Amino acid sequence: MAYTADVVKGWDVARVVEWAKSLGLDDEDAAILFANKITGKRLLNLTEDKLRADGMARGPASDLAVAIDKIRGPREYGPKVASPNAPPPSA
Repeated sequence: MAYTADVVKGWDVARVVEWAKSLGLDDEDAAILFANKITGKRLLNLTEDKLRADGMARGPASDLAVAIDKIRGPREYGPKVASPNAPPPSA
């Protein structure tokens, strides 16, 4: 099932752990999420580096980070600015 960021933001810690286990995380890795009180809102801010800093092994941290990125969806990185070499817009 695909989840949206708006849905995930409302998850409590237990729901995050349940979701992570459904992805194949074992009890040890799920316990890291539980111990760090990762709610849905906090989950959306996690990166692979943050997960690894919390003690998760590279493989599960990478898998979880990819799944989180899918929930976040495409990101906007600021206003779209025309390239200085682009031709002026047509009138």
